[in-house]
Amino acid sequence: MKKVSFLLLGLILLAACGTAEKESKPAAQMSAVSNNSIELVEVDAPAEEKEVVDIPTERTVDTGPNYPWQNFSTGKIEELQQSGETVYLFSDAEEFEDALVKSVTREYEEHVDVDQTISIFANYLDLFIQEVSPVVDNQEYFDKMQEVEETMIEKEYEQVPDLIEEAKTLRESE
Repeated sequence: MKKVSFLLLGLILLAACGTAEKESKPAAQMSAVSNNSIELVEVDAPAEEKEVVDIPTERTVDTGPNYPWQNFSTGKIEELQQSGETVYLFSDAEEFEDALVKSVTREYEEHVDVDQTISIFANYLDLFIQEVSPVVDNQEYFDKMQEVEETMIEKEYEQVPDLIEEAKTLRESE
């Protein structure tokens, strides 16, 4: 009986030392069974916790009563973002989507270079995606917005309203 007890104690110590290394494999747990044998039971290891990133709700720059695309040039926004400022918020998305649709559907005066104006909005969109997508868990939405940007760059303006509607649906579904 002493040999079985020492054997059991030795195996438990060996198992305890072996589990000191944390691996992603399921851990094995020993349990004594009434007939003096040892049974290994698989136990799921605790799931790794996902890093929680807070979604910013306030800008660190003053845009007054306006949105960033109404207040700053794309160059200024890029400069502010590179210095660590929060320029865009995910809560800007709905108003920004509407502004993008208006940019491709409105009537422009003859002296306005429509392609250049819409290209600037595509740049604003790129800066929005770069800043907001890393902190918001809605990759499908940002993929669709990337598609909107590419469509604007390719001057396929008639597709933009439909793509924005698809993006809105994805944003609202999260």
